Amino acid sequence: MAVQPLAGDDPAKVSGYWLRGRLGAGGMGRVYLAFTPGGRPVAVKVLRPELGDDPQFRARFRQEIAAARRVHGLFTAQLLDADPDSSPPWLATAYVAGPSLAQAVTQHGPLPAQAVLLLIAGVAEALAAIHAAGLVHRDLKPSNVLLAADGPRVIDFGIARAADATALTRAGMLVGSPQYMAPEQIRGGEVTPAADVFALGALAAFAATGRAPFGDGGGTALYRVLHEEPDLRGCPDQVRALAGHCLARTPAARPTPSQIIEYCRAQAPAGTLAFTQAWLPPAIAAELTSDAASSPAVLVPPAAGPPMGSAPYQEAPPYQDAAAYGDGAPYREPYPGTAPTVRPTLLESDPPRPRRWLSGPPLAAFLAAAAVIAALAAYGLVDLSTSGRGHGHPAADLDSCLFGTWTGTAMTYPFSEGSLHATFTGNGPTMIFRSDGVSVAEFGPAATLSARIDGHTFTVVYTGSAESRYTTRNGTLLGSHASARGSFTVYDNDSFNNSGPLTWDSAVTRYTCSAHTLRLLDRGGISQTLARTGP
Repeated sequence: MAVQPLAGDDPAKVSGYWLRGRLGAGGMGRVYLAFTPGGRPVAVKVLRPELGDDPQFRARFRQEIAAARRVHGLFTAQLLDADPDSSPPWLATAYVAGPSLAQAVTQHGPLPAQAVLLLIAGVAEALAAIHAAGLVHRDLKPSNVLLAADGPRVIDFGIARAADATALTRAGMLVGSPQYMAPEQIRGGEVTPAADVFALGALAAFAATGRAPFGDGGGTALYRVLHEEPDLRGCPDQVRALAGHCLARTPAARPTPSQIIEYCRAQAPAGTLAFTQAWLPPAIAAELTSDAASSPAVLVPPAAGPPMGSAPYQEAPPYQDAAAYGDGAPYREPYPGTAPTVRPTLLESDPPRPRRWLSGPPLAAFLAAAAVIAALAAYGLVDLSTSGRGHGHPAADLDSCLFGTWTGTAMTYPFSEGSLHATFTGNGPTMIFRSDGVSVAEFGPAATLSARIDGHTFTVVYTGSAESRYTTRNGTLLGSHASARGSFTVYDNDSFNNSGPLTWDSAVTRYTCSAHTLRLLDRGGISQTLARTGP
């Protein structure tokens, strides 16, 4: 695994761990290569400071750490030490000298079928150990699976649920990566070990084909997970059968980790699974050998960089029951039973790439404007009602030129918040105007808008449908009696940013209609052009 030099804002030391370099960065924090006082390499993850500022996160993080200490699977990166009360919180796990699955496939291409089956069997065994400790991973993806000479290692278990307790998630964010999230997780339903199995199916397809089965873009992937079948083209037959079973939309229809292992064993030569030195393709194996040869056994501490934390290094304390933390109730992952609602959160892209963490006025301004952007859905119906309450316009004929089906071809929305100015562009929804005055708007993959704001590409994806009653008067559409079912999701560089239901707002919309083209313009400057595509 490539090690990057420490930057000016990186600490030189975390508690008793000297840091040598940065291994990566993500939505939850930064990961460093570090050493114990005796020279043993470990991976230290320093969580984002704002997470530590949330008392609910700290309480749940303590519980997750207590549960994670019970995970001793051979295919997991074992938790060695942690301090949930540090500012910011951190944890240390066993260091794995190998690339992530995301890095290996991106650099060297898809894995052969037998390597994929071995990989999936190892990850399934890791999930079995995680689930047995009362945890659900919730964010299994290629960047959270490391490839070692003796098999895969699953990392970052026990963090996603803690993040779900933060003020960020309560404000409408989502924990997880859309390409690998189960439908029930996206919808905010009960999150059980079956959600990890769904992610494992998507991970198997990625390993075998080099692409996620629901697409790489966050916006389109969200829609496809909920409404379309996975793209398993190019998967070897035995991998396709397993991935398809894991990707069942109904949690109860997915196999258990033990069933997955049995399937992989049945497909292996002589019915035996074994991680030999040749389990990985030669190019990846050579990379592992190179990394091992270049990894130093001891550390020369860097001369610059502030230490973080002043407590001397201590071995991780023995496991304490979670009753010692938080409200005193023993922690039990809600499976089976009722799970807390999964809400969206800020996440970096997969794999992580260098960029500043989103914070401060630009992000705050965009989140504050999320409700305004959500009103685009209302504009799609050009409605004059507020939350479904009609304005009592008298009945009038609907311009017969509007009758039929219109597909959006161009839509613009001017966005302005403080010093930030941009224009969201896209196609907009498909609209159907009926002769009885009822109009239906359908929000599919094409109903997507995007803009570049403060160096970030923001994309807004709408799903669902809505209905309203319209009249026309002097070139103006007047709406009432609105209803809608659906949601909007905002992505920053293909990573979840914000999410919520379709909302409604008042607007007066001018229109021009011809045999083939419909143009709409409201008082706020939102405009859409639609082409007639049906009667």
